[in-house]
Amino acid sequence: MSGWGIVGTLVRASLEGGLFVVAVWTVCRLFPRLPAALRCGLWWAACLKLLLGLVPLPAVRLPLLPAVERAAPAAEQPLYVGNVAPSRTLTPGPSPFPSPPPSQGEGKRISFREVGVSSVLSLWFLGLLILCGKAVLQLRETQRIVRSAEPVREGWVRAAFAAICERLGIRRAPDLRGSGEVRTPQVTGLAQPVVLIPRAGLERMTPPEIAMTLCHELVHLRRKDLWLGWVPALAHRIFFFHPLAALAAREYAIA
Repeated sequence: MSGWGIVGTLVRASLEGGLFVVAVWTVCRLFPRLPAALRCGLWWAACLKLLLGLVPLPAVRLPLLPAVERAAPAAEQPLYVGNVAPSRTLTPGPSPFPSPPPSQGEGKRISFREVGVSSVLSLWFLGLLILCGKAVLQLRETQRIVRSAEPVREGWVRAAFAAICERLGIRRAPDLRGSGEVRTPQVTGLAQPVVLIPRAGLERMTPPEIAMTLCHELVHLRRKDLWLGWVPALAHRIFFFHPLAALAAREYAIA
């Protein structure tokens, strides 16, 4: 795809996705008591709309009606002056005015446009590389924290964890680990999910609070939020220049 095609696709996806985000924002403001699950689905669909705008649509061939055949116009009869036919046919001679030289402005204008498109694509690609680099660094840092975390050995915590997994229908229970490097409970890992709990929280929270915390993280696994979260994350990074994409990703996380 040429530079013009990529820029055109980004602009079209930004406009169409932006209109969808505005529509979702309007619905959520008009109906503030919408369930959180419904608001979460709406904002996720708004992020998906941004990404789908990047998919090229296939060309559809439409049947055309046959061209209408028109009768050839009758040849014009030559006019004779005084009923005297000319002796020969006059052919137009060369124009006495010299033809103007070809304009160079159009070529320069096209080159300027190409330079502008190349600059826009370079800035967009540079921003995308920076955000992807930050995401890779965050992923490596999370993996380091998971490797350094220690399994939770408190019996009553592991018993509550197993009971919640059974109630939620999670057949393959994830690892439960405690770490002093995390401030809030979180779940991470697509293939091998791990639930991380702050070590300070285990000492400070009561058993009902710990059970509620574990249930909250395990619900993320049951809802497949780790997989669904890729859509807002990609939309936010690809459309980093679009404020409505950032709004949709933030509202999805809040919902």
